[in-house]
Amino acid sequence: MDFSTLDLDHTPIIAPPPGVVPNFDNPKSLAPIGRITIAVVLPIMAIFVVLRFYTRFQISRSIGADDYLCLAGTAATISYCGVCLAIYEKGLLGPHQWDAPISSVTPQSIQLAQCLLNLFSVAAIFIKTSLLMLYLRIFRPSRTARAFIWLGIVLITTFYISNIISAAIFCNPSIWASTTNQIEFLGAVNFSGCRDPLRHISATQGVFSPVSDAYVLIIPIFLVSGLQLPRMRRIGIVTIFLIGLIATGSSIVTAIFRFWQLTSEDISWYAAKVSILGGVELMAGIICSCMPVVFVIFKRIAIFSWASLTQYAKTFLSKESDTTVIGTELKEPKSPLVSLKRLPGIPRATITGLKTLVRGNPRGHNMDLSELSTYNEINSVDEEYHVQLMGVQNRDSASVPLSSESELPRPACARSVDSRSK
Repeated sequence: MDFSTLDLDHTPIIAPPPGVVPNFDNPKSLAPIGRITIAVVLPIMAIFVVLRFYTRFQISRSIGADDYLCLAGTAATISYCGVCLAIYEKGLLGPHQWDAPISSVTPQSIQLAQCLLNLFSVAAIFIKTSLLMLYLRIFRPSRTARAFIWLGIVLITTFYISNIISAAIFCNPSIWASTTNQIEFLGAVNFSGCRDPLRHISATQGVFSPVSDAYVLIIPIFLVSGLQLPRMRRIGIVTIFLIGLIATGSSIVTAIFRFWQLTSEDISWYAAKVSILGGVELMAGIICSCMPVVFVIFKRIAIFSWASLTQYAKTFLSKESDTTVIGTELKEPKSPLVSLKRLPGIPRATITGLKTLVRGNPRGHNMDLSELSTYNEINSVDEEYHVQLMGVQNRDSASVPLSSESELPRPACARSVDSRSK
């Protein structure tokens, strides 16, 4: 067959199924879904990252290695989404393989696909190790738990770096035929061992991602179970970390399509699904890694909202009671002295992060016992404190010389008592 006579812009990469006519002008594509997904989820991820660093700088006033890793993972995820948008724009991923012309397969398209796979690996390293470093920072784990955390860091880093190296070896452009003929280039890509290794690497990631996500989630549950904390507090902390099940669920769904891509010739269609779900997996991972840090902001918002609602309800009810007080018996107002019985309690510690719930005072400041008020002494004070004040005044007046007594002004109440006695 003379390939020189083929119109590469109107020749499909693979033969269409029986009864299907290739559509190169307006093909059915998953690219719009990918764009919408990125447009919706990426801003949400960015909000959580901003809240994380706001919490670190303004509330807890401490930043650590986990925050830097999260920032690097965010940059890699944004780059991943940018490459996805570029691939969707070129029509490399999204349409069915028989709706994509041969002219779309270029060295640049193969490099973009390889770059997408590598960016996923880089982002996954930073996101998952960010959570593991956060565990080291929060829990002060035992030697055994610390060993499991570092083991996870080493395994995750080693696996994804090996994927990057493997993709670079199998898809080295130097082994492709140096030709400008796209038919020959397509054959060189298919037979040089680039297409299938990339699909196998993607499938391997589909297995490792949910397994590593589960590993990362089990560690905090194990650590929290050993803390001497109230039951409800332990449940609350575990719930914060179990939000990571969103990322685990995304990785499981992504793994399914990775294996479908492995056995299908319609690569551009299933690879588009993998790219979309892979992006959701990364962005959900960043959101879940930020949740243990930013939950304190949501807690403060909830407390403030509840306090405002309660205050509004009290104000509304007091107005209602004022309107119905006419014609009813007015109760004698309580003496303000009665309020002395209810003394202010010791202020609770300010929650600046998850470390506060786990360790207590995040500043490491041990309050001196002399700083604590002895409220029993305050409770022992007689409510009729003016009697005690009069006793003090009597003692003071007794100490004054008699010669100076006439020079002192006498209270009006004392003069009235003298007049009655006369």
